[in-house]
Amino acid sequence: MTRRVKPESEAARQEKAIRSASVLLLFIARDHNKRHWVDLGRGFERVALAATSLGIAHAHVNMPCEVEPIRRRLASHLALTTEEQPLLLIRLGYTRKRPPLKLREIWALRTRLELAGKIRELALFNLAIDSKLRGCDLVQLRVNDVARAGDILTRASVVQQKTREPVRFELTEPTRVAVAAWCSGQVAADTD
Repeated sequence: MTRRVKPESEAARQEKAIRSASVLLLFIARDHNKRHWVDLGRGFERVALAATSLGIAHAHVNMPCEVEPIRRRLASHLALTTEEQPLLLIRLGYTRKRPPLKLREIWALRTRLELAGKIRELALFNLAIDSKLRGCDLVQLRVNDVARAGDILTRASVVQQKTREPVRFELTEPTRVAVAAWCSGQVAADTD
Protein backbone atom coordinates (compact mmCIF):
# COMPACT_ATOMS: atom_id res chain seq x y z
CA MET A 1 0.00 0.00 0.00
CA THR A 2 1.39 3.38 -1.01
CA ARG A 3 0.62 6.27 1.27
CA ARG A 4 0.98 9.73 -0.18
CA VAL A 5 1.48 12.76 1.98
CA LYS A 6 0.09 16.01 0.70
CA PRO A 7 2.10 19.19 1.32
CA GLU A 8 -0.84 20.80 3.10
CA SER A 9 -1.29 17.95 5.56
CA GLU A 10 2.47 17.79 6.23
CA ALA A 11 2.55 21.56 6.83
CA ALA A 12 -0.38 21.23 9.26
CA ARG A 13 1.38 18.39 11.08
CA GLN A 14 4.60 20.39 11.35
CA GLU A 15 2.73 23.47 12.58
CA LYS A 16 0.97 21.40 15.25
CA ALA A 17 4.32 19.94 16.37
CA ILE A 18 5.87 23.41 16.59
CA ARG A 19 2.93 24.91 18.51
CA SER A 20 2.87 22.01 21.00
CA ALA A 21 6.61 22.17 21.73
CA SER A 22 7.74 23.21 25.18
CA VAL A 23 10.95 24.66 23.77
CA LEU A 24 12.22 25.24 20.24
CA LEU A 25 15.91 25.54 19.44
CA LEU A 26 17.05 26.96 16.12
CA PHE A 27 20.63 26.25 15.08
CA ILE A 28 22.06 28.81 12.69
CA ALA A 29 25.28 28.50 10.66
CA ARG A 30 27.20 31.77 10.37
CA ASP A 31 28.50 30.90 6.91
CA HIS A 32 27.37 28.46 4.26
CA ASN A 33 30.41 26.13 4.36
CA LYS A 34 31.42 22.74 5.74
CA ARG A 35 33.31 24.06 8.77
CA HIS A 36 30.25 25.88 10.10
CA TRP A 37 28.01 22.89 9.33
CA VAL A 38 30.29 20.63 11.36
CA ASP A 39 30.42 23.18 14.21
CA LEU A 40 26.62 23.35 14.17
CA GLY A 41 26.40 19.54 14.27
CA ARG A 42 28.76 19.41 17.24
CA GLY A 43 26.71 22.04 19.05
CA PHE A 44 23.54 20.07 18.40
CA GLU A 45 25.23 16.88 19.63
CA ARG A 46 26.12 18.54 22.94
CA VAL A 47 22.58 19.83 23.41
CA ALA A 48 21.03 16.46 22.49
CA LEU A 49 23.29 14.56 24.89
CA ALA A 50 22.65 17.01 27.74
CA ALA A 51 18.89 16.90 27.12
CA THR A 52 18.88 13.12 27.01
CA SER A 53 20.84 12.88 30.26
CA LEU A 54 18.16 15.07 31.88
CA GLY A 55 15.33 12.91 30.53
CA ILE A 56 14.28 15.54 27.98
CA ALA A 57 13.29 14.28 24.54
CA HIS A 58 14.25 16.04 21.32
CA ALA A 59 12.90 15.81 17.79
CA HIS A 60 13.83 17.41 14.49
CA VAL A 61 11.37 19.73 12.78
CA ASN A 62 12.83 19.77 9.28
CA MET A 63 10.37 21.56 7.04
CA PRO A 64 11.01 25.18 8.14
CA CYS A 65 14.74 24.79 7.41
CA GLU A 66 14.48 22.64 4.28
CA VAL A 67 11.80 24.44 2.26
CA GLU A 68 13.54 27.44 0.69
CA PRO A 69 10.69 30.03 0.83
CA ILE A 70 9.96 29.18 4.47
CA ARG A 71 13.66 29.26 5.37
CA ARG A 72 13.97 32.74 3.77
CA ARG A 73 10.91 33.98 5.71
CA LEU A 74 12.34 32.53 8.94
CA ALA A 75 15.71 34.21 8.31
CA SER A 76 13.99 37.51 7.52
CA HIS A 77 11.79 37.28 10.64
CA LEU A 78 14.90 36.72 12.80
CA ALA A 79 16.82 39.51 11.00
CA LEU A 80 19.63 37.17 9.98
CA THR A 81 22.35 38.34 7.60
CA THR A 82 22.59 36.83 4.12
CA GLU A 83 25.51 34.63 5.26
CA GLU A 84 23.60 33.18 8.24
CA GLN A 85 21.50 30.10 7.50
CA PRO A 86 18.85 28.52 9.77
CA LEU A 87 19.75 24.85 9.36
CA LEU A 88 18.25 22.90 12.23
CA LEU A 89 15.06 23.36 14.25
CA ILE A 90 14.68 21.13 17.30
CA ARG A 91 11.73 20.58 19.65
CA LEU A 92 12.51 19.82 23.28
CA GLY A 93 10.13 18.48 25.89
CA TYR A 94 9.25 15.69 28.25
CA THR A 95 7.55 12.59 26.94
CA ARG A 96 5.43 10.16 28.84
CA LYS A 97 7.24 7.04 29.90
CA ARG A 98 6.35 3.85 28.12
CA PRO A 99 5.33 0.98 30.34
CA PRO A 100 7.69 -2.01 30.32
CA LEU A 101 6.89 -4.89 27.99
CA LYS A 102 4.53 -7.50 29.34
CA LEU A 103 5.71 -11.10 29.46
CA ARG A 104 3.28 -12.10 26.72
CA GLU A 105 4.64 -9.27 24.47
CA ILE A 106 8.21 -10.45 25.07
CA TRP A 107 7.31 -13.99 24.07
CA ALA A 108 5.40 -12.73 21.03
CA LEU A 109 8.49 -10.82 19.86
CA ARG A 110 10.71 -13.83 20.47
CA THR A 111 8.38 -16.04 18.46
CA ARG A 112 8.24 -13.59 15.55
CA LEU A 113 12.01 -13.28 15.44
CA GLU A 114 12.39 -17.08 15.52
CA LEU A 115 9.83 -17.63 12.76
CA ALA A 116 11.48 -14.97 10.63
CA GLY A 117 14.86 -16.67 11.11
CA LYS A 118 16.42 -13.52 12.57
CA ILE A 119 18.85 -15.30 14.87
CA ARG A 120 21.15 -12.33 15.51
CA GLU A 121 18.23 -10.05 16.40
CA LEU A 122 16.74 -12.73 18.65
CA ALA A 123 20.05 -13.17 20.48
CA LEU A 124 20.43 -9.39 20.97
CA PHE A 125 16.79 -9.03 22.08
CA ASN A 126 17.17 -11.80 24.63
CA LEU A 127 20.46 -10.34 25.87
CA ALA A 128 18.75 -6.95 26.24
CA ILE A 129 15.93 -8.47 28.29
CA ASP A 130 18.30 -10.46 30.53
CA SER A 131 20.92 -7.77 31.08
CA LYS A 132 18.77 -4.60 31.06
CA LEU A 133 21.77 -2.90 29.44
CA ARG A 134 21.49 0.38 27.55
CA GLY A 135 21.56 0.02 23.78
CA CYS A 136 25.06 1.53 23.55
CA ASP A 137 26.36 -1.14 25.95
CA LEU A 138 24.44 -3.94 24.28
CA VAL A 139 25.93 -3.33 20.84
CA GLN A 140 29.42 -3.25 22.39
CA LEU A 141 29.09 -6.83 23.69
CA ARG A 142 31.60 -9.29 22.27
CA VAL A 143 31.34 -13.06 21.95
CA ASN A 144 33.90 -13.54 24.71
CA ASP A 145 31.66 -11.51 27.08
CA VAL A 146 29.03 -14.27 26.98
CA ALA A 147 30.95 -17.37 25.84
CA ARG A 148 34.18 -19.17 26.70
CA ALA A 149 35.73 -21.93 24.59
CA GLY A 150 32.51 -22.41 22.66
CA ASP A 151 30.30 -22.70 25.76
CA ILE A 152 27.70 -20.03 26.49
CA LEU A 153 28.07 -18.67 30.03
CA THR A 154 25.21 -18.78 32.52
CA ARG A 155 26.34 -15.48 34.07
CA ALA A 156 28.14 -12.51 32.56
CA SER A 157 29.53 -9.18 33.70
CA VAL A 158 29.90 -6.05 31.58
CA VAL A 159 31.17 -2.56 32.48
CA GLN A 160 28.65 0.13 31.47
CA GLN A 161 30.00 2.96 29.33
CA LYS A 162 27.98 5.69 31.02
CA THR A 163 28.49 4.82 34.70
CA ARG A 164 31.67 2.73 34.43
CA GLU A 165 29.96 0.33 36.84
CA PRO A 166 29.97 -3.42 36.27
CA VAL A 167 26.62 -5.04 35.56
CA ARG A 168 26.24 -8.71 36.37
CA PHE A 169 23.41 -10.66 34.82
CA GLU A 170 22.24 -14.19 34.29
CA LEU A 171 21.68 -15.54 30.79
CA THR A 172 18.37 -17.42 30.73
CA GLU A 173 17.92 -20.62 28.76
CA PRO A 174 16.24 -18.90 25.74
CA THR A 175 19.13 -16.42 25.60
CA ARG A 176 21.79 -19.12 25.78
CA VAL A 177 20.04 -21.09 23.01
CA ALA A 178 19.74 -17.98 20.79
CA VAL A 179 23.36 -16.91 21.35
CA ALA A 180 24.59 -20.46 20.68
CA ALA A 181 22.56 -20.60 17.46
CA TRP A 182 23.93 -17.24 16.35
CA CYS A 183 27.53 -18.21 17.14
CA SER A 184 27.21 -21.59 15.38
CA GLY A 185 25.57 -20.01 12.34
CA GLN A 186 28.63 -17.91 11.64
CA VAL A 187 32.30 -18.27 12.32
CA ALA A 188 32.39 -15.76 15.17
CA ALA A 189 35.75 -14.49 16.28
CA ASP A 190 36.23 -13.48 19.92
CA THR A 191 36.16 -9.85 18.75
CA ASP A 192 32.64 -10.11 17.22
